[in-house]
Amino acid sequence: MATEAQTKRRGRKPLLPRHSAPQELADHYHQYFDAMPALPGPMLNEAFRLRYRVLCDERQILKAKAYPDHMESDEFDAHAMHAVLRYRPDNSLVATMRVIFPDAGVTLPVFARAPQLHDDIDMRAAVELSRFIVARDFRRRWNDGYYGEVSEWLAGDNQRRIPHMALGLMRVALEFIQGRGVTHVAALAEPALLKMFEGLGFHFAPVGGLVECHGLRQPCYAKVESLLRRIKTERPEIWYYITDSGRFG
Repeated sequence: MATEAQTKRRGRKPLLPRHSAPQELADHYHQYFDAMPALPGPMLNEAFRLRYRVLCDERQILKAKAYPDHMESDEFDAHAMHAVLRYRPDNSLVATMRVIFPDAGVTLPVFARAPQLHDDIDMRAAVELSRFIVARDFRRRWNDGYYGEVSEWLAGDNQRRIPHMALGLMRVALEFIQGRGVTHVAALAEPALLKMFEGLGFHFAPVGGLVECHGLRQPCYAKVESLLRRIKTERPEIWYYITDSGRFG
């Protein structure tokens, strides 16, 4: 108490612990969210409808008239595994992301836009993170762009904030790639999305400059092993949650 009072008198904020106990973040996250795969059927259709609302209605990145059923989907969905996040208090679907695999005859979009990526990694051992979508209601709660604000989930005086939704989607993505020989993840990411991921400890290396893909995107990639090692060092509580205490990766 004396130290806190001194820092206040000097006009400085008290220092807050950067990390929480690993299990504490996992328990807190599960209070709010259920992260799970979306198999073909009603749940995946719900994810497609969320994508339509955000990409066609709200952001108008894609033309709504191309999707008369109000479900946004493309040719890569058949080669992808899909993750969704439900908000426990009302069971609403609030976020989604897909992981595209390089099936036979399929070129990952990031390699098509940035062919020099072939010099760094083998596409056959890579996947692409794509269609990271957050529902508008949750973006409003965070009041920060299209991807949500990144802030310390454990604030002062035991006041907890909702952890970022990306953590649950990344946990499911790691589960998807287990045992599949995947060494790298890549993406065509908006700069704001890359900034959000960096705030959570996910660091991707850029490849070349920005490219046009429904707006300017940054081709980028990361070696899975290195990505997780750095997260474990910088944000051990996040590593604990997304890897299920080391079970994934």
